[in-house]
Amino acid sequence: MPTALNDVPTPLAGVLEWFSSDACRALSMDATLDAMGNLLCAQGFPLWRISTSLFTSHPEIHARELVWTRGAGVRTREMPYGVLDSPAFQASPIAAVFGGESRIRCRLWIDEERRRFPVLDDLALAGATDYVINGVHFSDGRINCISVASDRAEGFTDAECEALRKILPMASMRLELESHRFAMQSLLAVYLGSNAATRVATGAFRRGTGEKIEAAVWFSDLRGFTALGDTCSPEEVVARLDAHFERIGGAVEGEGGEILKFIGDAVLAIFPCRDGGPQAACERAARAAEACQRAMDADRAGGAPMLEVGIALHLGEVMYGNIGTQNRLDFTVIGAAVNVASRVEGMCKSLGQRVLLTGEVAQHLKGTQLTALGDYTLRGVAAPVALYAPAGSLTAR
Repeated sequence: MPTALNDVPTPLAGVLEWFSSDACRALSMDATLDAMGNLLCAQGFPLWRISTSLFTSHPEIHARELVWTRGAGVRTREMPYGVLDSPAFQASPIAAVFGGESRIRCRLWIDEERRRFPVLDDLALAGATDYVINGVHFSDGRINCISVASDRAEGFTDAECEALRKILPMASMRLELESHRFAMQSLLAVYLGSNAATRVATGAFRRGTGEKIEAAVWFSDLRGFTALGDTCSPEEVVARLDAHFERIGGAVEGEGGEILKFIGDAVLAIFPCRDGGPQAACERAARAAEACQRAMDADRAGGAPMLEVGIALHLGEVMYGNIGTQNRLDFTVIGAAVNVASRVEGMCKSLGQRVLLTGEVAQHLKGTQLTALGDYTLRGVAAPVALYAPAGSLTAR
């Protein structure tokens, strides 16, 4: 049950009232933590640091840590799942709270208390004198925590620690709400891509809705994948695919592209024509294609059993939005430009090229050495398509 205002000592009653205000609810968790820290300090509370975290639903990242420090604001960092198994974490106050302790206090000038958690030495060296961590229980049974530290010579008083404990219920309610929201956003981003996830989370999820955009379209496919499935175990195939997709994803996302779909061993991505228009989009797509091939060449040179990948780049208008059934939607791009990119990629093997560009892309790569391969009739494409291959570096000027 939330704490009543008259149960909280003044001036912290004002902080509790602020937590329930519309102004607080409109803030992100980062901004909430920053405002909370500044408000407590303004009320005369001897606060130096606040730390908490937001749980994710990301397959690689356990949580996003948020740390507010007086005068420096909020910094964040991502905590991979492996952190939970590290000796430093296992010996930390957070692990003790996750293990069932509801509240821990370490007055850092008292050796006996400080020795229990050596990981707090860094805080002491930075000026902290007192550290208090409280567990907070979410409605789904998970345990999170909020820690505070003071740099006042004598640390917190017992009354101040008790006052902090009394405002925890409201803080934990906000933390749980934001943690669930962040988990949903992180899950959507993993499966849809960051831009599509933002659109869906803000309401762009109705079937048949979308917008027409111009984009450089990337379609790539691995060579020899079928044979790989015949000679390797499913576990090995998945591991190899992950390694390949990591190279492709790093190259595409490193140039501001958005991966929309993995189709078996194929990848569909776009580079929207926003700032800089078509030329900038085509240049980013070309740099990504070259970066992908360089990364795979480096892996092969190091002895890694990497497969070849064919990459096609085309420029055109696509419909960017939702398509599917009433109960199963896909946020993707459709249109003639996607079909052209797919058909062009199919020509990589027959033309002996690792990267193929259509004339629509080639005309925007000013100063890049390209070899004209001629016009080709592609299945399902009405007009012949002019194809080009890099004669050297795609990013040469």
